[in-house]
Amino acid sequence: MNLDLPESLAAEVGAEAPRRARGRPRKTADERDDGNRRRELIRGAAKLFRAQGFAGTSTRDIATAVGMRSGSPFYHFESKEALLAAVMLEGMQGALQRQNAALAGLPSGAGVREQLRVLVRNHFDVLLGPDSDFIPVMLYEWRSLDATQRSEVNRLKDE
Repeated sequence: MNLDLPESLAAEVGAEAPRRARGRPRKTADERDDGNRRRELIRGAAKLFRAQGFAGTSTRDIATAVGMRSGSPFYHFESKEALLAAVMLEGMQGALQRQNAALAGLPSGAGVREQLRVLVRNHFDVLLGPDSDFIPVMLYEWRSLDATQRSEVNRLKDE
């Protein structure tokens, strides 16, 4: 029987002392918001890579821009190169989703000319809109990706 007594008192009465959990304490729901922090890192990195270039941006710069400690980005990404690939991949995925949504928003009988007009207009929004930092990063930092990362981005681009 475990009475949750302090260790010293438990020993006197012959009861088992409560066991302490091992390792780091579990994070609360607010602390665990990994998805949003990851997205913040990607957005912050995209802005900095666009402004300063990949080589001119340190992980410390990225962490500072999103209010993290300098080593925290490595909790989400194994390297700065992996973060660069994530910037490009998320940008391409977002562009693809926006193109599909633009087509889905057309009336069912829309002609080819109307479809093309909507796709071109949406493409300009992707290129020049407020969330377009990934486009210049893709154009200027492509060489910083390894072959596997390039093929992943190309696959999305081809879609």
